[in-house]
Amino acid sequence: MAPAIAAMSRRLAAPVTLLHVLAESEPAVATTALNALSATHFSNGIIAESRMKAGDAAKAIVEVAAQLDAPLIMMPIHGPSAFRSLTIGSVTEAVLRQSEAPVWTSAYCQDGGPLPLDYRSVVCSLDLGPQSAHVLCAADGFAAQFGASLHAVHAQPGHTSTFATATSEMAHRYLVDEARRALPAIAEAAGLPASTPLAMAEEPDIVEGICGFAGRQQADLLVIGRGVS
Repeated sequence: MAPAIAAMSRRLAAPVTLLHVLAESEPAVATTALNALSATHFSNGIIAESRMKAGDAAKAIVEVAAQLDAPLIMMPIHGPSAFRSLTIGSVTEAVLRQSEAPVWTSAYCQDGGPLPLDYRSVVCSLDLGPQSAHVLCAADGFAAQFGASLHAVHAQPGHTSTFATATSEMAHRYLVDEARRALPAIAEAAGLPASTPLAMAEEPDIVEGICGFAGRQQADLLVIGRGVS
């Protein structure tokens, strides 16, 4: 994912901090490998710094990011093997939960396909909760930076035909209407026009609904909030 990080750095004119968290038994040659990665992908005008840190991976990533000015954490969501996929996935999940900085992570890809180096279509998934205006504002800013189109979507799961009744359909339509009525205030709080359209993903499964919408928009980036506990 180094080319994607380098492309992001060039587009945003932002410096890069390459961080590797050492495991207990990891050899010192990791420093050489990190420096080689920096020389290969982060030259030609990119300001890059390499750092090594020992300890818990997620905690170290969050701590280093907190020391930086307006950081964006970019990290993979899985590794090259099934075992490392679980390991790195757990670290990514922990960073997502603990970090106050936004986190960019690659979608799971079985064939190891290329990551986007440019962004033309951005989808922002909103739960209409307290953080929605902040999430929408961040998505709008990112889309504007790249000249990308922005598409807001809210998942309001429908029901399967097996359990459909007139009452359940009426309740579902009510929730959809309420969601549409909530968006203008959220959009205005995010600095967008109150008329900003909100698409509805009404599939019974929320994940399938959001991913399906992102696919139809040919999205290069899906922006989601992390909620509040």
